[in-house]
Amino acid sequence: MGLKDKNLMKVFVNFLSKDDSINQIFIDEGILGLLLNEINRLEFKNYTLLDTILMACSNLACGNLGQIEQIFAQGLIWKAIDIIEYYSKQNLSLNISKIIYNAIITITEALIGCSNHVRVELMLYQDYEVIKLFNYTIKNILSSYNIEILLNEIGDAIISMIHCGESELDEESLNKFKEKLIINGIDEISKNIIFSDEIKDEGIKSKFNEIVSFNR
Repeated sequence: MGLKDKNLMKVFVNFLSKDDSINQIFIDEGILGLLLNEINRLEFKNYTLLDTILMACSNLACGNLGQIEQIFAQGLIWKAIDIIEYYSKQNLSLNISKIIYNAIITITEALIGCSNHVRVELMLYQDYEVIKLFNYTIKNILSSYNIEILLNEIGDAIISMIHCGESELDEESLNKFKEKLIINGIDEISKNIIFSDEIKDEGIKSKFNEIVSFNR
């Protein structure tokens, strides 16, 4: 079975956005392997279908811990990272922005809901590559339409990494994590968010204040 028809894929996305029990039925029936195969088949060539597939991935990543572990084991989180890395080197367009948006939500939801074992793997991957992706997303994908969602997601994801790092990483690795937050601009971005007059949500500011406090 293939998902070459974007309308058929949208039907899957609509089902996958309902609840964990429905998502688990699709997982048991092999939806994760199907999504991975379709991403590999597309090779970044079909913006609309790839965006819809990533929307399905982001919905699944909102599931329970066991489901997130299955998504991780299938390799879909790594694919989301690869996709952002690829498109971040292209000229930004509305289609590419939508793809990166759904890819980053897949990653943030996984980081927020996964086990510490998986979280450490995601943190350490390619020398804390995920931090660089957060920086790129905030600087390039943020808009008036998605600002609260993205900042809440990225803020929660970084805080989950901080808590995990404090409990799971040795001192050298934890210091390197702090260093990467600074080198990749997250510390500066966080300060800008805290003092921004445009951002009214105090919950968002509180999250990024926690990030700044961690680096002190």
